[in-house]
Amino acid sequence: MINKRFTQQFRPGIILILGIAGVSFLLNACKPADTVDKSASELDVKVQVQDILENPSNDSVAVVMQFFVDGKQVKLEENAAITCNGAPLTEDSRGYGGRVPQQPVGGAYTFQHSRDGVNTAAVVTVPARPVFSHPTVEGAAITRTTNLTISYVPNDGKALRGRASDGNNSVSNSQNDDGTHEGLDVSGFNAGPGYLSLIREYEEPLGGTGFHSVQKKYISGKQIEITWQ
Repeated sequence: MINKRFTQQFRPGIILILGIAGVSFLLNACKPADTVDKSASELDVKVQVQDILENPSNDSVAVVMQFFVDGKQVKLEENAAITCNGAPLTEDSRGYGGRVPQQPVGGAYTFQHSRDGVNTAAVVTVPARPVFSHPTVEGAAITRTTNLTISYVPNDGKALRGRASDGNNSVSNSQNDDGTHEGLDVSGFNAGPGYLSLIREYEEPLGGTGFHSVQKKYISGKQIEITWQ
């Protein structure tokens, strides 16, 4: 269970992580995007779900849907409506974004493009969250060291960011998703309550959607409480 203090302490770091993780995926050229009126089969699509907190205070996650033609990001004419799980996504600096109710593991986020009575969807299934393993598990007493290793169950993520905090200080970096996250210097942390978090990034194509192509990115997080000694 994530407590309120953890969320408050980690939120600036989470925003930084999202900025680093998503900038190349979400931001395209600096010049304004062209507006086009094209069918779904002519559009390349990128979708992203930012499911960082296991129990967000507003019970929702951030989602983004982007459209491209010939490698350039575009906007759509007003005859196209963009939704995720039925909730409208509005145009912003990234593409079409919004927040939707968080879905459980095994659930889905359905991104839909509707134009002239034709609906085309890309369905993103919610993956399992990262799983910590011994000795870095919920409630463990962890030694403050210059080279902390966080152990976890590996998966097929593109990358995995490990993070450690004592509530006031924090360190993090991104490494391969291989089951061990090494090299965090927590020697200067305060003894007492602390936190570990893992944020896994999935990125892969989705086929059979009706769009010209779809690339998905899913960011899934897990946090635990530990004690620094």
